[in-house]
Formats: sequence, structure tokens, C-alpha cells
Amino acid sequence: MAERSSGLGIGLAVELPAVLLPLRDGNAALARIADKRPECVVTDLQMPGMNGLELLEGIRRIDAELPVVFMTGFDPDAAQRARFEGSVLLMKPVRRADLWQAL
Repeated sequence: MAERSSGLGIGLAVELPAVLLPLRDGNAALARIADKRPECVVTDLQMPGMNGLELLEGIRRIDAELPVVFMTGFDPDAAQRARFEGSVLLMKPVRRADLWQAL
């Protein structure tokens, strides 16, 4: 999850004016999204507590327009990909250029 910030962070945060907020699981992510209203969410498809589809459903209840970028090392089938409408799915390893394009 990322929020705009004037400070510098590490990794992508140095290049993006963002604060990266690592969270322990999908439930913690939903609570933080509801509280902080980030500009975008970047998350793994597989996580503790819920999967990416469940997270996306929760995000859409909070903010139907919030950009969501998923990363995965597993190739979901075509039917599952269709359920990610309105989000971006990147295959790991994620290239920096692909992430930039998604954002």
C-alpha cells in the first residue's frame, strides 16, 4: 500500500513520492485502506488471512476506483484473471518497468 509523502524511503519509495506500508495480512490491509485511503495498493496475490480476490472484493467495498496492482509467482487461469477486472496482475519476478507502467 502506498501513500504520498514528501520524505524519501528505500527501494521504490526513493523513486516514487510514497510511503510504503508493509502489513501482516489481508485483514490488516483492509483496515489500513479504510483508515488511510491510499492512492494505490500493491500486493501479493497470496497472503495470510485471505487471498487477493478476497482482498480486492473488500477494497472495492471501500473504494471502487482505488488502483490495485497484484503480483504473483503463480499463473492464474483465464477465468480467474477475468475476476481481476479493474486491477493489474503482474507475474513475478516483477520488472521495474512493468511496475512503473502499472502504476
